[in-house]
Amino acid sequence: MLGIGTALVGMGLGFVKDLIMDNGEDLVKEGIKKVTGIDLSKKKPQELTSAEIQKINDYKLDIQKLNFEELKLELDAQKEQNRHEEAKYNKAHETYQNKGDMGDKIAEQIIKRNLPIIGILVIVNVLLVYFLKDSATLIAIASNIIGITIGNLFAERQAIVNFFFGSSIGSKDKDKQLHKTQGDKR
Repeated sequence: MLGIGTALVGMGLGFVKDLIMDNGEDLVKEGIKKVTGIDLSKKKPQELTSAEIQKINDYKLDIQKLNFEELKLELDAQKEQNRHEEAKYNKAHETYQNKGDMGDKIAEQIIKRNLPIIGILVIVNVLLVYFLKDSATLIAIASNIIGITIGNLFAERQAIVNFFFGSSIGSKDKDKQLHKTQGDKR
């Protein structure tokens, strides 16, 4: 636990070891990162440049004054948020496993129908502009509504593409492989 602190003592940054003893290595690393921008979680003390060592030393008082309890609460809140996001992902993943055929059908419909609908909306917008030349307010309102609708239709398509070809496809393939492996063992 004192590995990083001991290494920094040899560099003239002994105060860090004391902070680690009082607050824990992870919190001190996060505090140094917050104050100086130097991420000791990704960089070993031996890799620090003389400028970075000087920067940590220059910010010694700020690091020492840092409220590590507040920082701990921030980190705990971030961990909880990450757990919440992971739980949402797992729930969606579980739902897809159980109702994947229906999801595939919906996705297919969205991919097939959204582009023609977008094309029709663009044509409607152009016709409105052409025929309602004198009614700028009406054109603006209709164009905004059409624009929002087109944006939502594109977002639906993008969500489908991201699901099937983004990071979720790796999860889907992993599940298929897992089910295949479990089937082979039975």
